[in-house]
Amino acid sequence: MIEYKFNSPIKLKILFLAMKSEIMRSFLLYVICVIILCCSACSAKQEKSSQITNEEVHDIVYNPRSANDQVTKRAARLEVVGKKTFDFGTIKSGERVSHRFIIKNIGDAPMTIMDSNASCGCTVPYYRDGQIEVQDTSSVLVVFDSKNRQGKQNKKVTVYTNTVPNETLFTLIGFVE
Repeated sequence: MIEYKFNSPIKLKILFLAMKSEIMRSFLLYVICVIILCCSACSAKQEKSSQITNEEVHDIVYNPRSANDQVTKRAARLEVVGKKTFDFGTIKSGERVSHRFIIKNIGDAPMTIMDSNASCGCTVPYYRDGQIEVQDTSSVLVVFDSKNRQGKQNKKVTVYTNTVPNETLFTLIGFVE
């Protein structure tokens, strides 16, 4: 063990400054290392994301309709069988009402329901996963829970598919007493 003997406060101050300087150098070196690691991680991410193939670009920007609205490739097309709006009439608060909207693939390629979105948490859409083959039908079941609701209701459900256009809007309307 090394013992330091200091005869004067000036020597003590010099030692303190030397230690402080060493700590500052170590801290600076640490900060530089962190910056270098962050920069190298960011550049690695950029390299990976910039390696998109031509097929991937084609899939991202593919639109099966040309400028003159002609279908240029095989594509799924959605047709709603019946109405897009269902009037459930008048119900009492707390009751649930449901309606099944029928959809048909009238295109020449399989159709897939990708996602759905309701305008309110009280309305929930249900649909089957998987492809809907050419000329096949499927359905979207929409359930509305009127708990804590009153008055005129207008609930919307958007269904997203691999068709053009890719959104189909269904509506439930009615009155809750």
